[in-house]
Amino acid sequence: MEAALRHAKARAEYLNKCSSTYIIHIAIKELGIASTRDGFYYVKNSVRMLCENPNLKLKNEVYLAVAMTRDPPAEEDQVENAMRKVILDAWSNRDPEIWECYFPIGEAGKTECPSNREFLFAIVDYVELWKAF
Repeated sequence: MEAALRHAKARAEYLNKCSSTYIIHIAIKELGIASTRDGFYYVKNSVRMLCENPNLKLKNEVYLAVAMTRDPPAEEDQVENAMRKVILDAWSNRDPEIWECYFPIGEAGKTECPSNREFLFAIVDYVELWKAF
């Protein structure tokens, strides 16, 4: 968490002027998820929901709610799979220094690709750090 805190402090002056939604957007882009992919949209909306209520279940709550925001609605599995794919792609092309800010040494992501849950909550934690400033 120390690296993430240093990272957040370095950007605090700028980020204090931004909304939580924009902070989520920056974090997702910084981790290497292309905004042209459906998974980006799903990750962004999932994180926004989890920031509001971290006790939500991914299955049957978050994935389903995000799926219903599409027209026509997506399937819950499509949301989960699209998110998994963009996370794996971002992991494969990651900048280790940036990823270490979100996934410190010894945590998931340093030696293996984080799960959807780990990825989403790393961004939720980052938003919470930002709010502390």
